[in-house]
Amino acid sequence: MLVELLRNVGQHSNDPHGGIVAAQWNDKGPYTAAPALQVVVVDNGIGVFEALRHMRPSIQTPSDALVRALEPHVSGAFPEGETGSGENAGMGLFFISEMAKETDGRLLLASRGATYFLDRSRDHDAQPILTHGDAPDYPGTLVAFETSVSHVGSYDRIIDHIRDLAIQRSPKRITQRWLRFEEPPTSVFRALVTVASEDTAAAHKFATEVLEPRLLRREAIALDFRTMRVCTQSFLHALLHESVRLAWAKKAPIWVVNTTPAVRAQLELVENYSLGG
Repeated sequence: MLVELLRNVGQHSNDPHGGIVAAQWNDKGPYTAAPALQVVVVDNGIGVFEALRHMRPSIQTPSDALVRALEPHVSGAFPEGETGSGENAGMGLFFISEMAKETDGRLLLASRGATYFLDRSRDHDAQPILTHGDAPDYPGTLVAFETSVSHVGSYDRIIDHIRDLAIQRSPKRITQRWLRFEEPPTSVFRALVTVASEDTAAAHKFATEVLEPRLLRREAIALDFRTMRVCTQSFLHALLHESVRLAWAKKAPIWVVNTTPAVRAQLELVENYSLGG
């Protein structure tokens, strides 16, 4: 969550000073009976509405911008109707909001003229509260995520569920899978994906310089994820969004080995929307 939120600050806020991160363990006062972990990322940038409205003319108000920003494939980095650019899929806040729902947590999003507050800590089916106009005008964007430390769930199961939700809301055009989750032939070029590459710019550069030229020559490639138990959806998007399109166009498979269930689920999601629209 921290990586995704900080990436949002860097890509969309236009705040030259970046963002501020805070995290705390709450176990006093109202949290005495149910301690919670809270993570907050803030910036003093242009706000969600300003970041989205130029590429998304259908968004007319700050409150509408907050709601739309929590949907999959909504970003100020690419036009409405597309599912991503080379380094951005518009999925970060979607994953964070769904994670809050899945863990019965709280999510507060405040940004220049509107606030969005979801509290599932007492009611699993509680609906968000949206304010606009009468809300304090936060000078930038604030995202606060909170979850009970006693609510321990399966990360793999949560990611599976979020993947399924995203696939339901993505275009459907895929007819054949080009990511193959099995051991490749020994002759296939093999690349080790490492934690040190959890950088979308580096991932995109590796894809354009190493993966895509091989796919253009109709050479199969293999990606080994043995060192990564978890990774962000944004990183996988930057690494493979264009590559899976080339794999489809050139009929050259991409073999994937040594993935955890969560990493595999996110890879399947990238393939679904990259080939869908």
